[in-house]
Amino acid sequence: MKKTIDIYITKVCNLNCEYCYVELENTVKDFDSQTFHKKIHLLEYRTIRFIGGEPLMKWNDIVNIVEMVRLKDPSIAFHIITNGLLFTESKIKFIEKHQIIIENSLHFQSLSKTLSKRYLEMVFPIRELIRFSIIFEPHRIQFPRKIISLLVKSWFFHFIVSPEVYSYWYDENIAL
Repeated sequence: MKKTIDIYITKVCNLNCEYCYVELENTVKDFDSQTFHKKIHLLEYRTIRFIGGEPLMKWNDIVNIVEMVRLKDPSIAFHIITNGLLFTESKIKFIEKHQIIIENSLHFQSLSKTLSKRYLEMVFPIRELIRFSIIFEPHRIQFPRKIISLLVKSWFFHFIVSPEVYSYWYDENIAL
């Protein structure tokens, strides 16, 4: 059986989005990569996903874990769930080198901060590794169509579309 480990690497985020489900209280410490290094031999896994707040804020820990795990087993897959705003050229090169899957959330309320021509040009080298998750309010159905059109014109073909139903738990919004 293929197992996946979700590493909640930080609760810290570079955004403060009103729709975010992450509670930014200091009730949980950030992930400790040293503890992970000590216990890695106890785990059987095929995929490691970095989640959080914003995982790219703990980039050095991600690099350390990826490099350490690659020494143990080069076949392990890695994923990073991110808003994408903290990408740099050096991060893109590392992601490409290690074939890390990027799951980049695009929410209609923060799109102006995340999806720009400059951003698309920067992540273009990893376009086969990046998956865009397009989150929209159900009454704004045109939103994902416009974003998908932009992505396809820019040669990005991996995306999922998710209506933001978790924020609308009223009887009239739930179809049985």
